[in-house]
Amino acid sequence: MPRATAQDGLKNEFWTGRISLQVQSEPVQSFSASFELRGGPERGELSLTSPLGNVLGVLRWAPGIGSEDAANSRAERLLDSGEAKLAFDRIIDAQGRREPAAVPGALTAEVAARHSGVVGAINGWRIAEIARTTGAPWDFGGGLELRARRGDTVRAGDALYTIRSNSPKGIEAAAAAAASDDGYEIA
Repeated sequence: MPRATAQDGLKNEFWTGRISLQVQSEPVQSFSASFELRGGPERGELSLTSPLGNVLGVLRWAPGIGSEDAANSRAERLLDSGEAKLAFDRIIDAQGRREPAAVPGALTAEVAARHSGVVGAINGWRIAEIARTTGAPWDFGGGLELRARRGDTVRAGDALYTIRSNSPKGIEAAAAAAASDDGYEIA
C-alpha cells in the first residue's frame, strides 16, 4: 500500500518514543525527552520535546545537505539573503509579537578576544548558558549581542560579544561565566 506524503515531501509515517540520558557526575544528572522521527535515510526530521512540551530541537536532513560544509553554506546564504530573519519574524508573529518590543538591558559588559586569530568555532551551548546567567529569558533585556562570527579574523582585545542585563547580579554572573570560558575557539 503506498504511503501518504506530506507537503514537505516527508512520509506521514513516523516513530515516537522517549529518550533518556544519565550523566555519571556528582551529583548524577538525568535528562529525558520525547522524540518524533519522520522520513527515511534520504530525507527526514527528528524532533525532541521536553517533558513540559517545549521543543528542544529539530534536526532535518535532505539531499544536498549531507556535509557540515554544505549545511554551513546554506545557513550563510539564508542569513545573508534575509530569509532567516523573515522566517524568524513569522515565528514571532505566530507566537504573539510583544508590543512594545523588549529593550536590550541597560547594563553591559564587553567580552574581548584573549588573543589574535580566526574564530574557528562558537560553542552554542556555552553561549546559551552565559546568556541565561544574565537573567534571560525572564529578564527580557538580558542576553548577548554577538559581534564576531565563525571565520572572522579578530585581534586580541576585539569585542566577541556584549553581555546585556537589567540586573547587576545578572551582568556580574554572566561576566564571570564568560571570563572562565567565553565559548569562542580562536586559532
